[in-house]
Amino acid sequence: MQGSTGVGGAIVMVSGLTKIVKLPQIQAIATSVPTQFMVQAVAVATVVATDSSLVHWPTMACIAGPALAGVAVGVRIATALSDAALKAAFAAMVLALSPSIGKRAIDIHNQKENLDSSKSDNMADRTSDDDHPRPNTLSLSRADGEPVDWPQHALLHCACGATVGVLSGAVGIGVR
Repeated sequence: MQGSTGVGGAIVMVSGLTKIVKLPQIQAIATSVPTQFMVQAVAVATVVATDSSLVHWPTMACIAGPALAGVAVGVRIATALSDAALKAAFAAMVLALSPSIGKRAIDIHNQKENLDSSKSDNMADRTSDDDHPRPNTLSLSRADGEPVDWPQHALLHCACGATVGVLSGAVGIGVR
C-alpha cells in the first residue's frame, strides 16, 4: 500500500503489531518507527540511485530538519500517555487520514487510467524527454515552472515537518 499511495506502512504495521503480535501500543510504535526508517532509507537510496533530480532538495531539507526535532517531542508525548490514550490517538489519526488516503487512491487510479488512454491515443505524437526538460530541482520554482514564494513556503514546510515528526514519535504515523 505504501509503495502505490505513499501511505499505509506505519498504519498497517502499528495495527498489526498490536492486533496480531499483541504488543502494547507504545512498543508497537517504538518498533514501527525504526522499521519504517529502514524501509524509507532503502526507498531514498533507490530514488537517488535511479534519478536524484526527482527530489526537490530544498523542500526536503525544510521538512526533514523540523521532523527530526519533532520526533523527540512526539516520543516524550508517547511515553507520558497510557496505552489506552495512545490507542485512542492512533485511532483518531487513522480516522483523520482516511479521507486523504481514499482520495489519493482514487486520484492514482484516475491518473493511471488517463495515462493509459493517452499512451494509446498519442503514440504517434510522442516526443522525446529532451523536448520537456525537468526543472532545475535546486531552483526556487515549482515543478510546473512557476516561481515559489520561498519564505512562506519554507515556513509551511518547516511546520509540516515538525508536525510529521511529532506524530511519528507520538503515534508512529507520519503524514505524507
